[in-house]
Amino acid sequence: MTQRADPAAAIAQLIRRYGDQAAAAVRVALPCKVVSFDTAKMTATVQPLIKDGKEPAPVTARVLSQRLSSGGQPVEYRTVLMAGDTVMVLFADREIKNAFQGRAAAPDSGRRHSLMDGVVMGVFL
Repeated sequence: MTQRADPAAAIAQLIRRYGDQAAAAVRVALPCKVVSFDTAKMTATVQPLIKDGKEPAPVTARVLSQRLSSGGQPVEYRTVLMAGDTVMVLFADREIKNAFQGRAAAPDSGRRHSLMDGVVMGVFL
């Protein structure tokens, strides 16, 4: 007797595979190695340390200054990174380039969780 394929099981497997592929494309945060750091522009070129396929893709992450308070006065700290540092990079939900003007702005693209929209959140010591 020939076994018949279950169409519902085939559809469920297809949906599961599609969902797995979509979830794999979402980037939230990755440990990365600093390749170079521009102190004037406050940007780092970093290499993800977790492979997602054959080779990890390089990413430029914007490193924002931190403004902290010391004795009631705001103090601005500028991040210093060195080639070889291991950092945690967070990837924004949407394109962030236009938001650096300090006001609400629409993104120029439909990018979501892109390696191009990373921000260095901390350094591993």
